[in-house]
Amino acid sequence: MCAAEFNEEALVQQAKAGDLRAFNQLVYHYQSLAYNVAYRILSDSDAAADATQDAFLSAYKALDSFRGGSFKAWILRIVTNACYDELRRRKRRPATSLDALLVGGGAHEVFVDHVENPESFALRQDLG
Repeated sequence: MCAAEFNEEALVQQAKAGDLRAFNQLVYHYQSLAYNVAYRILSDSDAAADATQDAFLSAYKALDSFRGGSFKAWILRIVTNACYDELRRRKRRPATSLDALLVGGGAHEVFVDHVENPESFALRQDLG
């Protein structure tokens, strides 16, 4: 679809009326821009793809709350908010690198299974 064929306002109205194809055209038109914004904020391609997908899903669910104006600005605000949500989640739950654990020597303690295996349990029952 070339720019001359793209009628954002009409597609938004059709999408609000339940036309999934119209919403898909909006997604197709803005997905690259949305991903680029997400990537600039998150600096992680997988997280940016997830945030972009979450944003379009949120936008679809909230289409009735769209009050007109620029759909582009609205969807990019949703993308930005999805990225900020992801950054807050990262802050609350920092990731630990497995490589750092292996280098630090603490990997053995992390991966030790303190649950008795079935063979040991059966042997202990027989002997005891």
